[in-house]
Amino acid sequence: MSGLEAIVEDLRSLPPYRLEAPPSKEPHKGSVLIAWGNIKRGSSIGMPTNEYVEVRNGGYYVAGTRIGLDVVVYDFRRGRSPEAIFEAYPSIGSLAKVYGAITFILEHPAEVEAYLKDQDRIFEQIKAQYPMPQEMIDRFERAKKEAAPGLA
Repeated sequence: MSGLEAIVEDLRSLPPYRLEAPPSKEPHKGSVLIAWGNIKRGSSIGMPTNEYVEVRNGGYYVAGTRIGLDVVVYDFRRGRSPEAIFEAYPSIGSLAKVYGAITFILEHPAEVEAYLKDQDRIFEQIKAQYPMPQEMIDRFERAKKEAAPGLA
């Protein structure tokens, strides 16, 4: 077991955290999703939906999937094509859904930006409320050095 695999196993054993690896190997914001126990992600942002984007559990998702709208936003802003986004996240179900989500993003820029800022605010609150133990930070640093000695 590599250092990184050991860290992932450690994270999986720490209540109340739940760790989910992303479907893509490329780094992106939210490359590791940590759901924090029973914390409710409330949002005061009023945002429209359509057949491609839905509101669920206080967040916005590609309709009928577990893929957050923010994942599509960040990948699209980084220059990923709709085809590449679909290839990275096949659970979206169809290329049409990717195009529909992107259309939604482009048609509602102010609402999407407000939503992203709200998500960042919530993330910072959770990080402050549940800081990562120093031991875990040290293990991440060691794993990074093992994985890419020249980059750490």
